[in-house]
Amino acid sequence: MPTQTKRIWDDDGNLLTETSYFVTHNEPDHIGNATRHKHNTDGPAYREWYPDGSLHFEKWYIKGEHHRVDGPAIYEWYNNGTLKDENWIVSGDHHRTDGPAMREWSDDGTLTLEVWVVRGEPHRGDGPASREWSDDGTLKDEDWLVRGEEHRTDGPSSRHWSDDGTLTLEEWRIKGEFHRVDGPAMREWYDNGTLKDEEWYIKGEFHRVDGPASREWSDDGTLKDEDWLVRGEEHRTDGPSSRHWSDDGTLALEEWRIKDEIHRTDGPAMSEWYDDGTLKDEVWFVGGKQMSKDEFRRMIARKSLQDKILRSSRLLTLGDEVHSLPRDTLSVIGGFLE
Repeated sequence: MPTQTKRIWDDDGNLLTETSYFVTHNEPDHIGNATRHKHNTDGPAYREWYPDGSLHFEKWYIKGEHHRVDGPAIYEWYNNGTLKDENWIVSGDHHRTDGPAMREWSDDGTLTLEVWVVRGEPHRGDGPASREWSDDGTLKDEDWLVRGEEHRTDGPSSRHWSDDGTLTLEEWRIKGEFHRVDGPAMREWYDNGTLKDEEWYIKGEFHRVDGPASREWSDDGTLKDEDWLVRGEEHRTDGPSSRHWSDDGTLALEEWRIKDEIHRTDGPAMSEWYDDGTLKDEVWFVGGKQMSKDEFRRMIARKSLQDKILRSSRLLTLGDEVHSLPRDTLSVIGGFLE
């Protein structure tokens, strides 16, 4: 295999780069020249120096691809000689099975990033696959990934901190989907530590049966929004499924929904208020069908009459069956049938 080495010096005679190639004539480039691929089987195929002579880069290649099986395929140093980053690459893909495939340091040698990668995908089975630190060594980000997907079964799969170490974000995922059965799967905080929002999920869908599945607060702790969702649909049987407040805590909007359908039988299904608390609008819906206030009242009156007729019919049927019962007893039974 024909090989050649190319070196470049600056005007002062300092070596700047050194590159090893193999040359092929049966794969010419677009203008007919021979193709050169970076290649070296017993060391780095490319090296670069700073003008002062300190090493800047070392890169391993085989047939034009980054490749090394016994160590990092790429090194980079700061001008002061401190290692800046290293990348373990096999056949062009980041890959390492016994440690992080990517690491970065600050110029004082503090570790700032590590990523565990297998065959080009972030992957680690026994801990976080990605972690990032500030220059002072404070942990900033932590992500647990398996085969490229966020995944953790015994805790949050992703956490993020502010520069002062305050937790600002926490996510729980299984195979890439938001999922947690004993609490919110996503929580976010303001830098002052106040809870900003929380969301409850099961298998990637908003879901909570004993409270709102989504809530958001202002940085002073004032509740801004809450939404009740079951299996991804807005749903609540004993109150509004969605409420929104203005910055001063005044209720601005509420909606009543059952299985995502806007619906309420004892009042307006949607109400909206001005910032001063004055009612701005209210709309009546039953079974997703909008109606006027008068139509709503007539419908409720008809339903009440139908219910009374049905109760009376049941009471008469019961009276026909039990002739021996006194009227006052039948009245009590009628009360239970209401």
